[in-house]
Amino acid sequence: FSEEMASIDYYVKCMNPMERITETDYRINICVNPGPDISAPIIVGADPTNEAVLAFGAGSQDVTFYTNEAADCKWDTVRPVQANMLDNYNELANTMECSATSTDLSRGIYPCTTSLPIDQEINNFYVLCYDQPWFGEGTGPDGETRNIGALNGGLYHYSLRVSESELEIDSIEPGGREIDGVEPVLIDLIVETSGGGYNGKAVCDYNIENPKITTGFTQFGSTNLNIHTQPVLQWFSGTSKISIECIDDAGNTASGESELILELDTTAPK
Repeated sequence: FSEEMASIDYYVKCMNPMERITETDYRINICVNPGPDISAPIIVGADPTNEAVLAFGAGSQDVTFYTNEAADCKWDTVRPVQANMLDNYNELANTMECSATSTDLSRGIYPCTTSLPIDQEINNFYVLCYDQPWFGEGTGPDGETRNIGALNGGLYHYSLRVSESELEIDSIEPGGREIDGVEPVLIDLIVETSGGGYNGKAVCDYNIENPKITTGFTQFGSTNLNIHTQPVLQWFSGTSKISIECIDDAGNTASGESELILELDTTAPK
């Protein structure tokens, strides 16, 4: 904004589903301080979120940091300890790809993307951002200086944890051979999971293939836990192949299979 545009009015009219339009305009006034920017940039979010859990065996992770204004951002795995923020910023070894255009105008956030190495169970990173990138390494036309920060005027500490183990399917019930007198037989499907990033907590789907019916992969009625249940399923005679697929919030996946052989006893007792 120029000084002449330091105050801008927007006028809005609304129309409801019945096509009735508001009689008066709704005025939105935006005021921009024409003075120099003296506020340090702030990282307002990240994807994945700070302290997120990654899949077991992850070796790298693409990350997007979001700042509240356009900025250049850098990161390192070693925390800088210089006396001033510019020296700390320059000591960070790795740059990011940052956009000077907001990707979410409703929130006014600006993305910076990078790929972070993952080589420990807990991986720590330190980030600083340098605002007003259009000034380059110098100052603005009126002597404005760039501001450095990321969180409360200081470093942003970002951490990612790797899952301690793979996600596992421990049991699938029913399984084996069952004998009944009529079909369909009503039996609950129960699956138990463990490991992964959240001690077995995951979302699971099931698929049942039988000569008489195939369900297609369907989410369990009760899931996002370490025990997943689908009550009162109909089972038909013959061999039913049960396929299970699970995923947790860290991205760990597991799959498993079981078979239920249902035999009908239609012989009357003697």
